[in-house]
Amino acid sequence: MADWCKNLPLYRLSVSLLKSDWVRALLVFCFSPLLPVVLALSCLNQKVRKWRGLPTITYEAEESVALAPSSDAEQLWLTQRVSFQVEAMRLDWDWISIFMKMYVFGLLMLLYVTFPILLNIFLSWLSSALQGFDFGLVCLCIVLAGMCCFLLPPVPGVPVYLFAGIIIADKCPLGFEAGAGIAIAVGFLLKLMACAMQQKLIGERLGANLTIRTQVGINTPMIRAIEAVLREPGMSMGKVSILCGGPDWPTSVLAGILHLSLLECELGTLPIVFFVAACSLSGSFYLKQHESELWDRAATFMMSASVFLCMLLQIMGAWAIQTQLDQREWELTKPLEQNVELDWLDFRWREMSRSLLLRWVDVPAWIRAVTLLGVLIQVMVGQVFYWRSSMCFGEFEVTDDIDSLEWWVDGESGLVLLPGLVCCCLSIGGWAFYFVMSCWLKQKRAKPFLEMAKRLDTIEVRWKEMRRALAAELSAHGACRDNWEALRHANETAQEMLREARVMATE
Repeated sequence: MADWCKNLPLYRLSVSLLKSDWVRALLVFCFSPLLPVVLALSCLNQKVRKWRGLPTITYEAEESVALAPSSDAEQLWLTQRVSFQVEAMRLDWDWISIFMKMYVFGLLMLLYVTFPILLNIFLSWLSSALQGFDFGLVCLCIVLAGMCCFLLPPVPGVPVYLFAGIIIADKCPLGFEAGAGIAIAVGFLLKLMACAMQQKLIGERLGANLTIRTQVGINTPMIRAIEAVLREPGMSMGKVSILCGGPDWPTSVLAGILHLSLLECELGTLPIVFFVAACSLSGSFYLKQHESELWDRAATFMMSASVFLCMLLQIMGAWAIQTQLDQREWELTKPLEQNVELDWLDFRWREMSRSLLLRWVDVPAWIRAVTLLGVLIQVMVGQVFYWRSSMCFGEFEVTDDIDSLEWWVDGESGLVLLPGLVCCCLSIGGWAFYFVMSCWLKQKRAKPFLEMAKRLDTIEVRWKEMRRALAAELSAHGACRDNWEALRHANETAQEMLREARVMATE
């Protein structure tokens, strides 16, 4: 069963993601409070094993981990397995990059907590402002407000669908049932319009910028696999899963950067009507909860169904992407002539990074101390926001009266409580420590990066010529995926090209 799991596309995708600094930073951000407990249990486990006189269990470590030999395993304070993991994290992980990214996750957690509250306030104000308006005008205002919300990256679509379900079902002159149906139609239309605007007005404009295309990774196998799935005609399972299960703003903007067909993307987004219906009906049923417990349970069921559907689509999308990586490895990994500029920028950044390899131990002690202090603040505030958000902020629902909103009442009541205000100030103020580390890194890398940039500029034309020649050679074997001799020759050519470029840069 273990071998079978290792061959699953989703498993291999998860393993590859674990090597990313972003994923490692997220894991440390979420689970670092449990680290002392794990170390304490491991130490206790090792003490008990020594006291019982049990033989040492030997585990295979990674090649890059240099740990004490098995003969000295009895001298370890932790069990050998945990010692291997700790040593691998200490030696292999780029802690400078990980700590800097943890600040980003701290900011995202702040936005994750505060944006839904601000969105509820805005929607409640809008509901109050729409009192007395004609029903058609109310629907139009909801569409316009929803479009503004969808164009903002941090705003999810669920509160917009809930709001539409509540307001339209309540104000519909044709009755509750007709209002609930109209709310679903309005939410569905809003989603399709938002996808079109995000793709054409934002994505395609950003796609014209070479720097943006580099940051997105248009030339990487992962994005090329996503593009291959989205370019499938019609409504394939993988295409629908990505377009409907992916986050609203990033998915549509990526489609625009890739210059995908708007008609095909809209066609693949059509099944989102089931997700929109679940969210919208949850809001509509909320209006009836005072009449019967059945309506309250129905609203809860609809919300649970929407969450389950979203998770299912995300898993299916990840499966489709990894399947593309498995079945079309040749097409997705070989260099392309249209990506030569992007490949050059990636190569340039890698070589510049190699000009000065900084480890965590190379950072001055006082900068390490303030950086760790800032990371600790971000982690603690993030944990408080996630686990005890009710202690930081009061409740304000979309259906609440905007006139009853109280921002601050002596720190003991109101929307913003004293712990929430303190946590927000700490989260924002902690970024001062981020800029201390950032300025030190910039100053440290300035001279080596400048020298390497000058060397790389001398080989840019030659490098691009070799890259285009390699891409042209591989294109000749594009129809022969099993031509491993051609693949071997291409790899040798690529390695020779890199060696020649590095020698030229060094000289």
